[in-house]
Amino acid sequence: MIWWKGNGLWLGLLVALAVVSASKAIGPAGIPLGLLAAAAILLALRSVFQDASLYSVSFRARPPLLIVLAGLTCIAGR
Repeated sequence: MIWWKGNGLWLGLLVALAVVSASKAIGPAGIPLGLLAAAAILLALRSVFQDASLYSVSFRARPPLLIVLAGLTCIAGR
């Protein structure tokens, strides 16, 4: 079973770092902000992660999924 391809491991670590850092700095309200920041970082580093996948989900699907997840966590947190 392949868990990541290319720079997929770094992709996952970058997303986790952004979410955990925002939640530690701001609290529970920082989780949606961390998800949005992770999506923005991934879009900015598109050339590095173009061939990456993590848990069989390619890079192209990650930023939109992070934005949707940020919206859901923002709504659920209210």
